[in-house]
Amino acid sequence: MWLYGYKPGFTNATVIQKRNPHDYMKDFISEIPMYQYCERVVELVSQTISVSNSIESNLYNAYNSMLKESIVCDKEMITLETWLRDICN
Repeated sequence: MWLYGYKPGFTNATVIQKRNPHDYMKDFISEIPMYQYCERVVELVSQTISVSNSIESNLYNAYNSMLKESIVCDKEMITLETWLRDICN
């Protein structure tokens, strides 16, 4: 987002999430690569994004570069693709 002059910010949740049953340990384990490879993720994303692309294209390309390095899995890409389709329609 900085690439486009936006300043990201954070706030508290504005919705109530009703979670389906899941395994918290599996969730935790699936997130470990993002912490282990934090510096590599920054390198990959920095090399992948371009001001000539849309935010959506840059997001997809960033995740795709992480997929190639096995930092995210195929399932993550499917979720991203679905989300991008939803917000672009």
